[in-house]
Amino acid sequence: MALYSNIVGELLGRLSEYFVINSSRCVRVRHKAAQCSACMDVCSADAITITAAGGRVLVDWSRCSDCGKCHAACGNGVFSLRKAVRDQLFASAAAQIGRHDKVVLSCRQSPHAQHAAYSAVTLACFNRMILVRLVAMGAKNIVLLKGECSTCGTPCEDIICKEIDTVVSIVSLGARETSISLADTFEAPRERNDAIGRNSKQENGKPASRREFFGLIKNRALASIGSGIHYFTESSVDNNKDILDAGNSNVSREAYLYDLKTIGGETLLGKMVTEGLVNVVAIDREKCRLCGICSRMCPNCAFTLDYETVKGREKATDIHMNNILCTGCGLCRISCPSKAITVRP
Repeated sequence: MALYSNIVGELLGRLSEYFVINSSRCVRVRHKAAQCSACMDVCSADAITITAAGGRVLVDWSRCSDCGKCHAACGNGVFSLRKAVRDQLFASAAAQIGRHDKVVLSCRQSPHAQHAAYSAVTLACFNRMILVRLVAMGAKNIVLLKGECSTCGTPCEDIICKEIDTVVSIVSLGARETSISLADTFEAPRERNDAIGRNSKQENGKPASRREFFGLIKNRALASIGSGIHYFTESSVDNNKDILDAGNSNVSREAYLYDLKTIGGETLLGKMVTEGLVNVVAIDREKCRLCGICSRMCPNCAFTLDYETVKGREKATDIHMNNILCTGCGLCRISCPSKAITVRP
């Protein structure tokens, strides 16, 4: 049924207006022995199905309410915000930071979501990578407005509170003074930002459908952002690698690493490992054959190998692991033929 709904949804263009799915990043799709079911566990609508290794992540769009809990639960980025939605969210945040160092973003189920400056997606979408990005942008006070949970089915406050606690701990290690809180209401400023225009009507004054409204949001957001904002399109790290590619729909783990360095530098990364805020992957050097399977299987490119040329051929000489990029999925451990890897949460 999920497969049928997914195919029909693709044909009719009735897929999620907020999210895209990248099945290749799913650990259960990448390896038949993987046991992760985080997205299915949090989905109150039972809309998600994962096929066997080499298959796909399928969503029954007739059941899906776009609540975003799957986006929060999956650390590997299988479910990611559409580029237009993500850009509109960060553009709204950047405009607010430029005025008063405060960012107010609203769940789309909140009455405040009608205010153009506060419009956002569901509360569950504010995972730690997005919150860290807001702090790196300069936000000193982040307020997330809660919404009514009748549409999504079940509250996501427990999910977002866990992410907030983690980010607050990270920011405190980086010696940044930033507060992140949930609120039911917020007094909006009198002046209204009409950059999005008549967000509930078409140009002819008639009520807009959900899809037409999304198209309007996308066009106005892209027009307001343009292609010249340095922060979104030209940031680079290490080998000038473009970690914020305009075609990337998610805040990647590399971008997350860059944001952490912006907040507290290399010192912060070391403190996160010491304080147990990241997963720690240990490699038994005696067992490791430097085959590179873990590097190829990791969806977040957390492993890197050193090579040297011997008789005209490249030979691996050492392997390194960046624990900040690790999501703890355990795919490296179960795919290692030498059983040389252990993962400690």
